[in-house]
Order: sequence, then C-alpha cells, then structure tokens
Amino acid sequence: MLSVVLPGPEWLASGMRRHDDLFLEALRAAGPLPNGGASSDLYAGLIGDWEGEAVDHLPGGVDRRQSAEMHFARVLEGRAVQDLWIVPAREDRGQPRSRAAAGDRYGTTLRVYDAASDTWRITWSNPVSGNETRLVGRRVGSQIVQTGADADGNLVRWIFDELSEDRFHWRGERSADGGLTWTCDTEYFARRHVTPAGPRADASFETHAAWSRTDRPGLETLRLVRSTGGTRAEGFVLAVVDGVSMSIRYRVEHDAAWRFRQATIESEANGLTRLVELRRDPGGQWSVDGTRREDLDGCEDFDLAVTPYTNTPPLASRPLSSGEGRKLRVAWMQVPGLDLRAVDQEYTRLDAGGPGSRFARYRYRNLDSGFTGELSVDADGIVIDYGPWVRR
Repeated sequence: MLSVVLPGPEWLASGMRRHDDLFLEALRAAGPLPNGGASSDLYAGLIGDWEGEAVDHLPGGVDRRQSAEMHFARVLEGRAVQDLWIVPAREDRGQPRSRAAAGDRYGTTLRVYDAASDTWRITWSNPVSGNETRLVGRRVGSQIVQTGADADGNLVRWIFDELSEDRFHWRGERSADGGLTWTCDTEYFARRHVTPAGPRADASFETHAAWSRTDRPGLETLRLVRSTGGTRAEGFVLAVVDGVSMSIRYRVEHDAAWRFRQATIESEANGLTRLVELRRDPGGQWSVDGTRREDLDGCEDFDLAVTPYTNTPPLASRPLSSGEGRKLRVAWMQVPGLDLRAVDQEYTRLDAGGPGSRFARYRYRNLDSGFTGELSVDADGIVIDYGPWVRR
C-alpha cells in the first residue's frame, strides 16, 4: 500500500507567505522610471498609506458617509502606480460579503505612464460592484485631473486637489450634457496614515486645515500644534458678519486633557481693532482682560462663534459612542461684538462608529437658543463640514 504524506498546514502557510513575498517583491518598484517625461512622476505625492472618509452625494440631497482607506505604490519597474481604495475601511467592514452593500468598494487602480503623450492611462476596477472605468490623467495647474466616460456614455472626471504631504481631497464628477455642467457624485477626505514611532516626551506635531463659507463670503486657516503639554490653535478668519467685513485672529490653548487654559482674540472691522484675552485657572475661575467673570464660572470650554475649530476640544476631550450625547456649559463669544456669555450646549453622536473610529458625525444643539446643526470631524477631531454653512 502506497502511503502519501500531505504537507501540513504550517508548511502550507509558510509556503504561501513566501509566495506572497516573492510576488510583492516582483510587483513593487523602488522608484519612478528613469528619464521619464515631465509627468512621469505625477502621482509621487500619493505614494503611501491613507485613511479618510468617503462621502457619496445621493439623490435628494442625502449624503452617505463611510470610513475609507487608500494605499498607493509604484509597480512594474516604475512604469506604473497601483492603488487600493477600500470603503468602508477594513476595520469597519467585517468579513467579505457575497452581496455588496450600497457604496461598498474594494477596488484597485492601475495607472500606467504613456511616454508618447506624457499622460497616464488609468483603469479602475471595483470587483465588489463590477464597475470598471478607464480614464486619462494629467496635471492641470495644481490639480491632478483624470477624464473619461462611464458605461452610459456620461463624461467623468476624477480630481485630486488640496494635495499636500499629509492630506488630499478627491472628488468624482459626472456630466450628462457633454461637459456643460458637472455634478459631484463622490468625495474623499484623506490624511496620511502614520504609525506612531515612540515620539520623544517633548515632541510636537502640527496639523493644518482651511475652511470656506458656503452661505456667504468667508474663509479660515488653522494651525494646530499638539504636544505632551497640550494643544495650541492659531487661526485667521475673513468673514462677513451682519453685513460687516471683518478679520479675526485667534489663539486658543488647552492642556493635554483638552481643558481650556486661555485664548486671545483680535478682530478688525471698519478700521477698528479690538483685542480680548480670557483665561480659566485650574480651579475653574474665569477672567476677561484681567477682570474676574464670575458669570462664566462653571463653563468647561470656550466657543468662538465664527470658527468651527472650537467644536474640536469638547469632542476630543470625551469621545462619544453612537447615540450617546453630552451636555456642557461654555463661554460663548459672539461676533462681531466679541461679547462673552455662558451658554449650554449638547453634542450627540449620529454615526455607528465607536469612540475609537477615525471619522464621526455629530448633531450640535445650543440649548439656550435652540439652534441645531450637524457636523462631521476627521481622525484629529477637526471639522470637515458644518451643516450647509462651512466646508473644508
């Protein structure tokens, strides 16, 4: 009788790992193709790993929001760039499903450089939905614009803009009238995934953001510096408030547990400049321009009406689970007058993620005035959008 000994599971697993290593080694490229044309390294800034939020704009003005992860690598001797787009992100999607849920993506793009035209030939395939799209990519100003057509003959363009070392914004647009008008179907808001490497005790990290007003003229820039000692936010706002054009510079500081320490607000309108300084001591007592304000005692934080940044500390200090709410009292500063008063607020988490999820959506309610709005924040707790009024 012939005895056959089959390989055991440990041997098979080891062999598969070695096969995977060999395949990836052959596929990946260390750098771009040497001596390529002007656009041969068009996608260099995207190489690496990203995490973010995918927003699908559905009929009826409804937005579907899901977590996302993206991975880019040079392949095929540097002649191509391949990526993976996964929505929802693997930590949120669970096991592979035989039937795709709405908005599911687990697809790949192969971007091949064409030296003759100095452009990129692009094929996107999403096996989850069966979708495949072919486009041509090129640089247009500071953007990467990819154009093609869908299966119904509609023009399609996919655009990378706001591309920096650690962030990018992607939007997918469609035109049914030959390019006369365009509709945005999908957007991605992404930040580079960084694996912590044991930072020094005195290390600090910077985050930058910018918002525009969508209901009236206005824009804002933010620089947020975080360290083991706490956070410092420095912002500049140009806005029209009650028909008055004004600029505001703010500096807001919190300790490492997101407890408010102090703020300086400087406004300029109609040629007049005003400066307000406020502090909260460790005992919870407030002062404004050096004068005690007992009416603000009991306020946990500071809220400057003109910026979405001051929504970050209350949410970062106490992450919420789906459906959970939090009420707090804040020192609310009105603009353009810069008057301060105590206000009761409430935040309620609306999405299904847990406290550790990378993106979240909340409903904000001013319990004094009854004002209500919805906002979404990224992994840093920084607002992405705030109702129909503010967009990053």
